[in-house]
Amino acid sequence: MSERHAREAQETLELARKLEAVPEVARTASPGEPGGWRLAYSLTEMDASMSRIQQTLSRIRNEEVVPTELHGLLIDIGDELRHVLYHVKDSGFYAYLGTVD
Repeated sequence: MSERHAREAQETLELARKLEAVPEVARTASPGEPGGWRLAYSLTEMDASMSRIQQTLSRIRNEEVVPTELHGLLIDIGDELRHVLYHVKDSGFYAYLGTVD
């Protein structure tokens, strides 16, 4: 495991420990997966996706892009949004947002 991955894993573990102290988070546990870990992992993944969305939006705003390239960038944003939605639903704590119309 690279140093960066080890640091990220440690940060996620520390976040999970903090989140597990919240009873409403702890109650979202599933067999073999504590609620704090589940939410920490989901939040970490959503943070990474949102960062990629911000980078893509910055590129769209600040660079000359032709319509075909712009279309591809919009698809990339959609893929990241799909990833965020997956983790919202899988987080346990925020799962109710997956049912909002």
